[in-house]
Amino acid sequence: MMFLSSKLRRSFMQVWNVAVIMPVRLASTKVATEIGHPFRVVVLGNGGRGTSRCLAIVPERTTVRSIPPERFVINYSDSAGCNLIDVRLGDFTAKEQQVHVLTTSNAIENTTGLGMVTTDYVWRDLPGCDGKTPLTVYSPPGLEKAFKHRPEIVKAMLGGYLKLTNSVNIDCSMFKVRNIVLKKRGRSEKESDATDVYSYVLEMPAYTESSSHYKRHNTPSQCPENLGFCHEDEVRTESSTKSAERQRRDALLVIECPSEDYLTSLMKNRQFYEYQKGGKAHACLVVHMSTSQILNSSRYCRFMERFGEDTQHLLLHEGCQNNVSPVVYNINRVLNHINKDIFPKLKDGELKEPDFSQKVLNAVNFMEYLYRPGNPSFRMNIEMQKYNQNWVDQLLTNVPDFDDKVKRLETLYQQANTDPESYPQVVFLGTSGATIVKGRNQSCILVKIDKDNSIMMDCGSGSYNQMVNLFDRDVEMELAKVKMIFISHIHLDHHLGLQYILKKCYEARQSCGLGNQPLYLLACRKLQAIYLHSIPELYCLQDYYTFVDYYRGENFEPIMKVLGLKYMSFDDVIHCPFSCGINIKHRKGWSLAYTGDVYELSETFINNAKNCSILIHEAAYEDHHVRKRHTNQHSCQKNAISNGQRMKAEFTVLTHLCCTSKGWIYLPAKSKHFTTANFFAHDFTKINLTHRPVLHLYDDLIYEVFRGCDDKALEWYSKDMRKKKMFDY
Repeated sequence: MMFLSSKLRRSFMQVWNVAVIMPVRLASTKVATEIGHPFRVVVLGNGGRGTSRCLAIVPERTTVRSIPPERFVINYSDSAGCNLIDVRLGDFTAKEQQVHVLTTSNAIENTTGLGMVTTDYVWRDLPGCDGKTPLTVYSPPGLEKAFKHRPEIVKAMLGGYLKLTNSVNIDCSMFKVRNIVLKKRGRSEKESDATDVYSYVLEMPAYTESSSHYKRHNTPSQCPENLGFCHEDEVRTESSTKSAERQRRDALLVIECPSEDYLTSLMKNRQFYEYQKGGKAHACLVVHMSTSQILNSSRYCRFMERFGEDTQHLLLHEGCQNNVSPVVYNINRVLNHINKDIFPKLKDGELKEPDFSQKVLNAVNFMEYLYRPGNPSFRMNIEMQKYNQNWVDQLLTNVPDFDDKVKRLETLYQQANTDPESYPQVVFLGTSGATIVKGRNQSCILVKIDKDNSIMMDCGSGSYNQMVNLFDRDVEMELAKVKMIFISHIHLDHHLGLQYILKKCYEARQSCGLGNQPLYLLACRKLQAIYLHSIPELYCLQDYYTFVDYYRGENFEPIMKVLGLKYMSFDDVIHCPFSCGINIKHRKGWSLAYTGDVYELSETFINNAKNCSILIHEAAYEDHHVRKRHTNQHSCQKNAISNGQRMKAEFTVLTHLCCTSKGWIYLPAKSKHFTTANFFAHDFTKINLTHRPVLHLYDDLIYEVFRGCDDKALEWYSKDMRKKKMFDY
């Protein structure tokens, strides 16, 4: 400014003042004063292959006005937290923000993630905006029945961090929210109950629109006379439309119709007429959450036709493409380049961008609907576009003689007489700690005992999604083979996905004709008493499993018989109350031990796991995080390696990787105590006993590949940021 002439300075100030005062410009030359703030609707889960259906709604950043404090999630599933991190909404829960969780129904898949987010609020002591409750959950009646014994929910409600309500009446600067109740066939219209399904209407503030735009969207042929919307004085000549204007009000609808029992209520509900042809507001986007069968039914198609021709429809159903996060998919591609057996390629994970010009779209995970008044549009999440083939190629080309090193490893792999089809097979579906990071899911391990029987050890958030990502069309068959689920302790990051896994295993057994075979759940009784409560009108979790207390060894005999085991024990480990590790010995001679989260192993566990074929040990922290290890009762890498040597384990796999130096989120700094009998697990790693002689060699190459990775591309978290934003058990 000081170098400008007085004339230029006056011109600059005039432009600056206009820029500061002027509101956001639209397509129209005149703008209404009550224009809403633009926002994004992000698809966190599209329902593909039976995964959860979940949306996030956040204000779009602008340079003209401040960002509203409100954030919205529609159906907070167990995988919602992971996907929020993927799309760079990790600060979704921050100070002085108002988070609203809108659940369409009380189904398991819509509510299981609430425990984790409420724990986050309590742990970080987050205040709300202007003294309001920071987290509000809106749901049909009955959700409190499933949550009334859960300590994190009760503590959050008593502390003023959480509010559960059935009344939906939200007014923020982006839109007003209200709900439309769908009743199940045979239920009373006057009484609310747990079977109700909520559809949500987000009504945006009115804005000025030219009549030429209005006429284009509302011709007489598109407006039935019986709705009384079009009038003669509104049908103008071409010359007069250029100057005429009207107030236009947009709305966004989210509709769930879980079964045919709700179709009649949907078709007859007159509240939808307000947003269909000739209604008081124009539905710019309608999100449909239902099954493919219902969406293709003639009745539902007639319902969709009632909306205007310029209304866009977004479908979330089991037939959608189940694409994974591009960062997860491309990390998997890098590992698959190194070895195709140990790191199997995800079958249907590649993102196929849809044709956004279509009026009816099948949803794709991480796509966004950007609403700007008068100019809404679809796009893919910008963060997800960073991870593409070029990113993979850059990683691989940064390693000198990469192809030669892979060939050398392949030669050693063949010389070791490895057999990828040999049993047992250990499949790591989640290798992260409680801290949600890109590239790793929370703890979940699938052990395939033989071709017909499997066990699952721990079920962190998103465990079912990980099964779908790896097995794709075979996921139902793999779930039907699971005969036992072991939960090592009651921390949420080890069982947040349990309820949905139980439900899907039950459905898989019924589909495969194995409904008479029990699914054994081995855990402490406290888990069942606190976390496995049902909503009788919707579901009964007790029908999905047979509970066995892992302190009652006399009840293990039928489980051992089914799995072909000659020995099975559950021994105390030091971490939190009721923490246990598992030791199993098969009739064919191999044995496996899993510690769960552990600070110190008991002598009983060490003695029972002596000379085990594979030890799976948690290694949350790098060796220099000794103080954090003592505070959180976890193990460093050197502790895991030392414990493996104490019990003379033939091979030790390190998992539950949590805190890393310099915030590096994918690979921790390797301990100097590493030997040829140690290996870091990665998500979707599949190993067996024949792989043990060569696994350590792959660790070295993996470190070389990711060592040169761009820190900005993988979003490094500093220690201070992790301390502020994340919690850990």
